[in-house]
Amino acid sequence: MKRVAVYCRLSEEDRDKKEEYDESESIQNQKSMLIHYCMEKGWQVYKVYCDEDYSGADRNRPEWMEMIRDCEEGKIDIVLCKTQSRFSRDMEMIERYIHGKFLEWNVRFISIVDHADTEVAGNKKARQINGLINEWYLEDLSDNIRRTLTHKKKNGQWTGSFAPYGYQIDPDDKNRLIVDSVASEVVKDIFRMFAGGMGYIAIAEQLNARGILNPTLYKRALGSCFRTNESRITSELWTDSTIFYILHQEIYTGTLVQGKTHKLNYKDHRRVPVPKENWIRCPGTHEPIIDESLWTAVHVRQKEKTRCSFSNAAGAGTRHIFSNKVYCAECGNRMYKTSSRGANGRYSYLKCRTAKSSAKACENSKFVRLDVLQEVVLDEINQLIETYFNPNLIQMPSQKQLLSKETALRLESESLEKELAAQKKFSARLYMDHINGKMSEEQFAVLNDEWLSRYSQLINRQKAVEKELSSLQAVAQKTPTDRNELSHFQKFGQLTHELVNEFIQSIWIGKIQENGTREIEIRWNFE
Repeated sequence: MKRVAVYCRLSEEDRDKKEEYDESESIQNQKSMLIHYCMEKGWQVYKVYCDEDYSGADRNRPEWMEMIRDCEEGKIDIVLCKTQSRFSRDMEMIERYIHGKFLEWNVRFISIVDHADTEVAGNKKARQINGLINEWYLEDLSDNIRRTLTHKKKNGQWTGSFAPYGYQIDPDDKNRLIVDSVASEVVKDIFRMFAGGMGYIAIAEQLNARGILNPTLYKRALGSCFRTNESRITSELWTDSTIFYILHQEIYTGTLVQGKTHKLNYKDHRRVPVPKENWIRCPGTHEPIIDESLWTAVHVRQKEKTRCSFSNAAGAGTRHIFSNKVYCAECGNRMYKTSSRGANGRYSYLKCRTAKSSAKACENSKFVRLDVLQEVVLDEINQLIETYFNPNLIQMPSQKQLLSKETALRLESESLEKELAAQKKFSARLYMDHINGKMSEEQFAVLNDEWLSRYSQLINRQKAVEKELSSLQAVAQKTPTDRNELSHFQKFGQLTHELVNEFIQSIWIGKIQENGTREIEIRWNFE
């Protein structure tokens, strides 16, 4: 008996859904049609695969990918769909699977409505024409959406789903901004404080001290579903980067500025920046929050501040030797580098990002000098090497220790796989909301950039876990004589980026205790 994979897909929100998580009637109808077709043919339904709210151009549909794996593993004889477009609207995927891999795996493809059947001689051209038509549909849809959004922007209409902080979307006109009486006063305070001589960090600290909700929390307090990719702590605080962003938004002068980024094409969701001279600027589209004189005063000071920073900062624009490896042991946030002039010259320091914005949010507010930290780390590395060179003190990890760490890594790997699948689904929903006009191009750009950042982090961690697993397997096969592998190391006189990356996974800096001590924990790559 033939084993059939019934595949259903729907990419639009259904009006006949009773609850948010109910399957749509259209999906149910697809299932009913395909299952009855199998019964008439006397075929066995191996499994019903269903992707709802996913585009036909999406190559990361979870159920679709599972079906492809089952086909490759020989579990399926026939893939059955209502139409070929339910399988994919991407011509490249049609050619790769229906006309390629399926033949290799001895899998037959059938779509009922448009009569596609890989077992019927002479049917291939019809399938290819359908594939082209489906892909043209996506291309035309994307082009129409882009043209519509561009037209609205040029006419001074707001196209975002979320209003900028300080404004609200007019309830009577979703393409118009109106002033938010509460948030707009905070924006005015920010501009006034900066024009009066305060810096980004000082302004953030004052707003946090006053208990004012930052833009993210304020939008959520108003019932918005606005999301951010920041850590939980920093997403609840005003930060210097938030202040910097607000001070650079010309929209507060009553000028609507849109079209700062664009999508490469309808298949590639990545956003690329648009040259500033090509941004779409429409003055006088909404009520200004900041007058021209204050805007000018702020930007004159910003230019002076930028020139000063580049001329005075030691190592400005360069990454420090522990870049992306130093964390606060109190809140878990990353520490950033800054510099200041002392009695004997200019020194670089590291400080907790959370404490930078609010001392109340993290007690670890004291700086640690970068050169002092380098000395501590170098001493630890040299002691480590000296220990390894002592044959009497070397202890290879036991099989039990190796197995325990391997189990933990495999569990993390499984967790990462699940989160990656969830992120892919989120991306697909985001894309469909965008092309269905439920989300503006600007808002889509912001959320998509956040998604790309999070997805990249997960991928990098997944690669790191795979690398650690490979290393563990190699260590498990080693004998005590392999300890001589470390003989190429000698005591070092100075740190380098290569040395830090070779030895160190992360460094955790604790707060200063009452006795003046400060705990510094180094987590090694081989622990």
